[in-house]
Amino acid sequence: MGGKPSRRGNALYICAALLIFWGPVACTLGQSSVRITDVTGEEARAHLAMGLKYLHEGDFGNALRENEAVIALAGADTPVAESLFYIGLIHGHPENPARDGEKSLALFRRLIRDYPESPFADQAKGVAGLIEENGRIRARAGKLAGDVTRLTHDVMKLTQQLDRTTAETGRLTQQLDRMTAEAGRLNRLIDELKQVDIDVEQKKREKGR
Repeated sequence: MGGKPSRRGNALYICAALLIFWGPVACTLGQSSVRITDVTGEEARAHLAMGLKYLHEGDFGNALRENEAVIALAGADTPVAESLFYIGLIHGHPENPARDGEKSLALFRRLIRDYPESPFADQAKGVAGLIEENGRIRARAGKLAGDVTRLTHDVMKLTQQLDRTTAETGRLTQQLDRMTAEAGRLNRLIDELKQVDIDVEQKKREKGR
């Protein structure tokens, strides 16, 4: 009864020790896939404040990470709607090198759908409307740019045709000038021949006397 522990008993002790040792590690490794609970909302508000600070400084990467940290927390006082609004602003900010209008619009629509009673939902509606109008303006601008490109191409073609016509007109003008000069020379020659005939006729009359 008071002898050495059996092999089965040793195995149980080892398993228990391993569970005690690896339990916290396993929880830590699985933390990324588990929603963390922030009961008081203090941690979320701290992340939110840092996110606003980074956003005002133009540090969009850290601002995004801080606001995403708010979304990852779960609690009655977690300001998820506010963070969604700021994340939408970050993705749609004109100075953000990684700007993504479609992602920004999707976030504002999610905020409007999931948190319709939030004061940030009304702001999201206004910003989403601006983004949609901006998209329509960009589409019209793209169409107009295409029209301008086509018109520019047509003008270039007409200019080339005009240049060819002008060159042909110049060639014809030169040819006409040469023909006019030749006609003048022939008219002078005819006048000279007429004068010769007059002189010959005059001499004949003089001899006949």
